[in-house]
Amino acid sequence: MNKIYILSFFALVCSLTSCNLARVVFHNDPNLTDHQLFHTAKVESSEDPFQFAEKRYEPLPPMELWLKDKHTDRYSSLEEFLIDNKTTAFLVIKNDTIIYENYFNGLYRDKPTIVFSVTKAVMTTLCSIAIQEGFIPNVDQLVSDYIPEYKDDPLRSQ
Repeated sequence: MNKIYILSFFALVCSLTSCNLARVVFHNDPNLTDHQLFHTAKVESSEDPFQFAEKRYEPLPPMELWLKDKHTDRYSSLEEFLIDNKTTAFLVIKNDTIIYENYFNGLYRDKPTIVFSVTKAVMTTLCSIAIQEGFIPNVDQLVSDYIPEYKDDPLRSQ
């Protein structure tokens, strides 16, 4: 019985102090309104942003040509698959050209949203480019070499 009181007390303290752990416990299912619950930072666009070339919209080839899976057999198109799986945005870039771009489930091109794990993919791409262009020596370079605030971070060695 004491465990229930302790957990309840912890949950109350966390919720009153805006503890991120409490937010995760009570709102663990990610969704597009998470920006109202968690801290976010808006990324301002460049004054002269890179523009991808855009190809005239064409549906992607049938899914069975590039995705063979028993779970996808029930879908007649990529769009149907994406909508059913609650995808909000899907973008395919080849070289410097957007060959497919579509938005679903209430999202549209100019609507700000939280990008969840997309951030990791973008950061990996940017780090790879920085290494290739010589701005970062290699993948073993420490983030704290560029952001001094991380030098004393207790999580650094984990």
